[in-house]
Amino acid sequence: MTDQGHKHILIFFKLLNSFVFPKFRKIIEGGERLKRKCLALFVAILLFSMLATQLVVASSYEEKNNPKFKTFEVNQRQSLIPYFAAMSNPTYIQSEDKPLKLIIGPYEDQIVECTIKVDGIEYVEGVDFDYVGSSIYEVWRPTGESFMGIYPLGDLMLFKVEYTYDFGEDGQGIDGKIDMRATWLSDDFFSFISPGSFKITSMDGSGDLQNVNIKATNGLSVVGSSHVGTVIGWPID
Repeated sequence: MTDQGHKHILIFFKLLNSFVFPKFRKIIEGGERLKRKCLALFVAILLFSMLATQLVVASSYEEKNNPKFKTFEVNQRQSLIPYFAAMSNPTYIQSEDKPLKLIIGPYEDQIVECTIKVDGIEYVEGVDFDYVGSSIYEVWRPTGESFMGIYPLGDLMLFKVEYTYDFGEDGQGIDGKIDMRATWLSDDFFSFISPGSFKITSMDGSGDLQNVNIKATNGLSVVGSSHVGTVIGWPID
């Protein structure tokens, strides 16, 4: 509540103490007719107090998040070095005669560059926000084959990234962070590079980003990767 709101409440109770309560005590000492007046006065006081509370709350409210859906785009490039390092030391879950599941990671993402665009407004990684994330690649019943010698293939494959856009807490521009998750699950690895195959969603936010909701998928990108979708509740600059 603002200082002005506290002043409004203080003035309100001073008026009650000076003018209303003395008359209220006299009315209580009267008969039935005065008791009816007492009830009417009490109702009036109650309605006035409710109105005063609404005025105080309204005066202290400041809209910080946009209630409309906006376009959300991400373009980024990241290094495969952490993936290759994790690939050299995979985890196997064995069945009786062959691996039932192959797990590569989790490993920390290494971002080369990343930009976020919300309704055309651009935010740059390393300038406006920091990216922190980790990835994991899982293969059920691996076949021994691979895609371009990089990604092992199997009957079912999962790629999951859990990451955070951290805008800091410096009081300039957007403050806070938002956790994200991107998942791909398929029995056909070619869908991995096909637009619309990833499910990308926001998880939890803090600060200015606590009421933000993002829904997106992977887009078409010549270099690196891209996300396209919508966002609601993004802070108003």
